[in-house]
Amino acid sequence: MRIVAFIEPHQTDVIEKILRHCGLWEDQAARAPPSPAVAVEDGG
Repeated sequence: MRIVAFIEPHQTDVIEKILRHCGLWEDQAARAPPSPAVAVEDGG
């Protein structure tokens, strides 16, 4: 096995094309941001 290419994290369009071609891309509905009313507990 040998490396033939590197995909950089900023190449999202290339990553999406490869995953779509392989049938591994899943379109997901956009999520709403978390509610600011959710309390975050301090572990200490």
